[in-house]
Amino acid sequence: MYTVGDQIAEAITFHQDVSGEQARERAIDLLGTVGLSRPAERVDEYPHELSDGMCQRVAIAIALAAEPDLLIADEPVSALDVMIQGRIIDLLDDLRKERDFSLVLVTHDLRVVASLADRMVVLYGGTDVERGTTADVLQTPAHPYSQDLFASFTGDGERGDDLATRDPIPPQGCRFHRECAHAVDDCRDSKPPFAAVEGDDAHRVSCVHYGPERDPGEILFEARRAGAAFDDPEETPKQTAEADGGDSRD
Repeated sequence: MYTVGDQIAEAITFHQDVSGEQARERAIDLLGTVGLSRPAERVDEYPHELSDGMCQRVAIAIALAAEPDLLIADEPVSALDVMIQGRIIDLLDDLRKERDFSLVLVTHDLRVVASLADRMVVLYGGTDVERGTTADVLQTPAHPYSQDLFASFTGDGERGDDLATRDPIPPQGCRFHRECAHAVDDCRDSKPPFAAVEGDDAHRVSCVHYGPERDPGEILFEARRAGAAFDDPEETPKQTAEADGGDSRD
């Protein structure tokens, strides 16, 4: 079984021509970088001896071992309690600024998106349906799927009502048309091109109800506010926990 130090050192030696001792020292440095106390001791511990939050920090240290220009974080705070989520989010935010790397988040947690992302892309059925600044998309979602997705979250950011079940075999055209209350014949023929939302070229949506060829009177729905859960896109899970008086250790 590998210690956490072994796992970090393996990533280091894969990318750099260094000795085992140099890799170990670098692993200790990285454990300190990600905020673990007593890194010289932690380097010899095993994952089962650490808390969930500590293990997440170790995973980040392994990723940093490659000195990446781009870090992809897939559900980086899933299964962690809200206070630890806030600490991990703050850590990622600090690291990307200090080390000047780009961060791509893959997540269903819209609070994480609101806390860390400058821009966001909404995916459905393996394809993008809406893109723009995080504030624009969260506050005025335009695609029917985006609207349904955001409406399914409650005021505390947790999932509420279930979304319509997605067909395991994506259909032709707009992949959401079978579940969409606003679908028309054009939706079934081909994937709509991206069009600006309310004249904002930075906020674009793939939907037949938007585009220069459409008279505004033909639009069957308008971009609407996502709801109370996203009134303040800057609110982080950590801030939410502190407001609730929450406390936890990682």
